[in-house]
Amino acid sequence: MFKGVKGRKGGRGDQVREGQTDGRTDGERTGVEAQCGGRYRVVQVVLLAAVRETVKTSASKMVWRPRKVLPVLIVTVTCFLWRDDLVTTVLGNVLTSTPKVRGQGERTRGEVTERENNKTSPIVNTTQTTKAAGDGGGDDDPWKLEQRRRKEAVDRACGGRHDGFRDNLPRGKGSSAIFSLLVDNTHKAIYCFVPKVVCTNWKRLWMILTGLSKETEPLKIPNFVPHKLHRKMMLVLQSKSTRVLLQNLHNYTKFLVVRDPYERLLSAYRDKFAYRDKFEGKDNFFIEHYGYDIMKSYRKNVSEADIPKSGEGVTFPEFVSYVIDRPVNGFDEHWRPYHQLCFPCDIQYDVIAKYETVVEDSERFLRLIGAPEYLHFPPFILTNTSALLHSYMAQLSHYQRDRLRAIYKKDFEMFEYPDRF
Repeated sequence: MFKGVKGRKGGRGDQVREGQTDGRTDGERTGVEAQCGGRYRVVQVVLLAAVRETVKTSASKMVWRPRKVLPVLIVTVTCFLWRDDLVTTVLGNVLTSTPKVRGQGERTRGEVTERENNKTSPIVNTTQTTKAAGDGGGDDDPWKLEQRRRKEAVDRACGGRHDGFRDNLPRGKGSSAIFSLLVDNTHKAIYCFVPKVVCTNWKRLWMILTGLSKETEPLKIPNFVPHKLHRKMMLVLQSKSTRVLLQNLHNYTKFLVVRDPYERLLSAYRDKFAYRDKFEGKDNFFIEHYGYDIMKSYRKNVSEADIPKSGEGVTFPEFVSYVIDRPVNGFDEHWRPYHQLCFPCDIQYDVIAKYETVVEDSERFLRLIGAPEYLHFPPFILTNTSALLHSYMAQLSHYQRDRLRAIYKKDFEMFEYPDRF
């Protein structure tokens, strides 16, 4: 049956035929070899030869040769009937003996391109070396699959472009461009806080994670406290060298929460300009410092004497005019675009949470970094900002909407929010 089947010269099965042994006793051979005798060696030789003939020396093309594979099927089936576990053993040995084809160990054109693109920043590809939530071949967990999809959307929107993060961190600690990164060295985690995207609750959690608070329930920490203490948790204010900060940024598990850019903008307006709130230490800073100047600059057909000196009464169109008339890199953190706040084109975040799914996303992240089992994202109810958005956007002119669209275009693309206006 195996007439003419030979091992390649110099190979493990050199000149092996049916019934021929390798000089070892049955006790020296594996159980499968002893059970199947010479058939084991023949199957191994035939499989190895077939693999070598089937996988041709070309990195770009696989050549299928049926006549070379047919003996494999015959021999495998025959020996399988002889011994059930032979197939697994032989295949394992053959695969570990398979020689490299030309191009193996060399990068394909696509791999080279990807590698070269990733050289543009010292902190790209961070998910390659961190606990990458959602990665792991064959994992059909819907949440992990969604995380992978979100990361791919960010990669597509960035398209190899970078936002200048690497120009800020080495230049000096405390740079205003990177103040949003909070670090937890205990759990080796980094969180980019985005104002108006549940950042108060997440700063509460971060205080507990870093030991700044001994509370076990986040909501017991007053609203204003996390905002006054978050500087103690900032990455760039850690007493470490720039080299160590970059290493931590590369290796730590990184977390980001986003929401619809227009909803975030409206939330900022309503919180900072639409009403006063004297509770929990809020000082109405924006109304008192910017309200009057905004109305003076953008309110039409009124005398200066008619503008409230208190700064109260800024309308949404006036606020938007103020925003679009300023350079993006000078925006206040409450409406600065994500790509200029958290630099997702430079930093590959391990978990991208969204406002709409923040409870599950936060829970997964907390478990991923090994947070205490008692620590969870606080009970949360979505605001009605989304329902109000249409009526507020309807107050804007076409020019204002076009300018907003240009400012937040990249954020819409990265995080796949539809521009409804």
